[in-house]
Amino acid sequence: MINALSIEGFSFTYQSWTEKENEPLFRALSLALPAGSKTLLLAPFNKGKTTLAKIICGVCPKYFPGELQGDINLYGKSLSDLDPWDLLPVCTYVSQNPQEQFVATSVEEEIAFPLESMGMERETMHARIEEAITQWGLQDLRTSSEQELSGGERKRVLLATMQAIDASFWLLDEAFDDLDQHWRDQLKHLIATKDKTVLVLASRYLREFDDLFDQVLLLDEGDIASGDRSTLISRFAHLCGDDLPSPLETEHIQPSQKRILSCKSLQAERSRVSTTKSKQFTLEVPDFQLRSGELVTLVGPNGSGKSSFSRLLCGLDTPIAGQITIDGEPFRDKQLSKRVGYLFQSPDLQIFL
Repeated sequence: MINALSIEGFSFTYQSWTEKENEPLFRALSLALPAGSKTLLLAPFNKGKTTLAKIICGVCPKYFPGELQGDINLYGKSLSDLDPWDLLPVCTYVSQNPQEQFVATSVEEEIAFPLESMGMERETMHARIEEAITQWGLQDLRTSSEQELSGGERKRVLLATMQAIDASFWLLDEAFDDLDQHWRDQLKHLIATKDKTVLVLASRYLREFDDLFDQVLLLDEGDIASGDRSTLISRFAHLCGDDLPSPLETEHIQPSQKRILSCKSLQAERSRVSTTKSKQFTLEVPDFQLRSGELVTLVGPNGSGKSSFSRLLCGLDTPIAGQITIDGEPFRDKQLSKRVGYLFQSPDLQIFL
């Protein structure tokens, strides 16, 4: 059986922009994936899984300079002989960070762009776009700009694009992140039923993975380890520090001040300028309280308003009705931003903008 992906004697070191040389990210790494196989590659944070994905799909070191050694072959063809655009019908990459992949101004154009680049006939292209948009619940968002989509919606656009391209090899970096359970099940179904070679890279092990993959591999100290699944998962947990004691089990922090963040009859509206079919989104919160020392999880499907509610509580957005108080005193906008800390869903928005 031909291998969809074959890597031998592979090493990579990022170019250093200082006088100090970087350490190799991979050393003599080897990997072989048979055509049609479904593989999960686990890797701790910041240990090279995204770099490996970008190398396989041909954009690194072309656009991310570094020294690459070894042989990489896709379906028997050397990666060094292929340009990234030659890989479109062969290998589709879904990035961990959807924002870095968007190139078009609307959802429909985003899905169409690679199909146009492949020279696909208009009728075939139209049929694939419609099927992908329908499968991933994007009918009302076809005109929407990427800037007005939620994290889960962005991920669904990339997965719809992957489905429309219909390449032989799917390379998915943290593909289950940002998706609610319904869309995770959709992705699981596609992986299980489509006759594709699938490589999923993940930095955490989810229950969804239990029966989905033919094999589980581990990126461990710059090389790929195989073997008994339970042993690999145990080693992965150790590398991630999951076997360290949790401070939540032993530490009980007593706040110096007892504070109460609350809201009453809170209402907000959000309209997407680029979206022509979707109804205006309305968020209503009759009553909410958060007290000092509490740890609360707010859950909901993609697009249900979790981020919108968070932005109201920290003063980034202004409600159209209702009141937010701290210890009974009303606060708005910049007053809230000085008292409520917020960690964005998209780190780029917080770090650079």
